[in-house]
Amino acid sequence: MKSIFSSLKHGLELIKKYNSIELCITTIDQIYTINCHNDLFYIKCTKEILLEVPLKRVMEILFYFIIDSIEIYGSIGIRYISRIVYNYKNKFAQTIQVAWRKYRLRTARKRNDLVLHGLAEWWYHPSRITFEI
Repeated sequence: MKSIFSSLKHGLELIKKYNSIELCITTIDQIYTINCHNDLFYIKCTKEILLEVPLKRVMEILFYFIIDSIEIYGSIGIRYISRIVYNYKNKFAQTIQVAWRKYRLRTARKRNDLVLHGLAEWWYHPSRITFEI
């Protein structure tokens, strides 16, 4: 999963390239819909405010809020696209999975270490164990 910045940048480049695609950005309290015509981005939010701004200003406006998810939908020719590009829950889940894999690899290295096995066999071999009191 990409970072929030690269996901937003990729989504804005796509809607700039294809005018029939919209970008839907969900924040904590609002939903923003972004279209592009003639290199100007039209931002519409749930409170019916329509802004006409360039790309740099779009990034400034959207990063002011806490973004929950970014979704791209629309059609390219006859194909319909609906894809979630960024979701903060998936980002946290991915972080946990990476940490779990690192932990499992680290414990597997210790468990499968030949030197530790050799030392254990040497010190705990039946010929080395004495049962004297």
